[in-house]
Amino acid sequence: MNYTEKQIATITRGSTYTCSNQSSLSSFNYPSFIALYSNQTTSYTEKFERTVTNVGEGPVTYEVKVDVPEEWSVTVFPTTLAFGEKYERRSYSMSLTYSGVDTVNGTVSHGAMVWTEVNGSRRVRSPIVVAPLVTTW
Repeated sequence: MNYTEKQIATITRGSTYTCSNQSSLSSFNYPSFIALYSNQTTSYTEKFERTVTNVGEGPVTYEVKVDVPEEWSVTVFPTTLAFGEKYERRSYSMSLTYSGVDTVNGTVSHGAMVWTEVNGSRRVRSPIVVAPLVTTW
């Protein structure tokens, strides 16, 4: 996207990321997920870890549902997040895996992870993007 290192540092609130270190993209604790793969890939797994904070009042439990691009599978652990009070934090991990006979086709695919409040109306949606690795930044 042609961002400068200074622009990236402003967005990430840090100075440890460089454009030459594309593998560190998945370590940002952002609500979205992006997996970058080589066009030569026949098997690929990207693991993400996230920490979320309950901003609602009182106890609440959320269950996860995932809509992923074809040819990809997702594993989320745990599949439920239970919060006892406001500002309580919980962590989860998500693994996005491709395992096919042909190489990934080089297109950008989209999906989403949605945490839905049990017996409630709140939903928290996180986009998932699977894209070919860009070799020039």
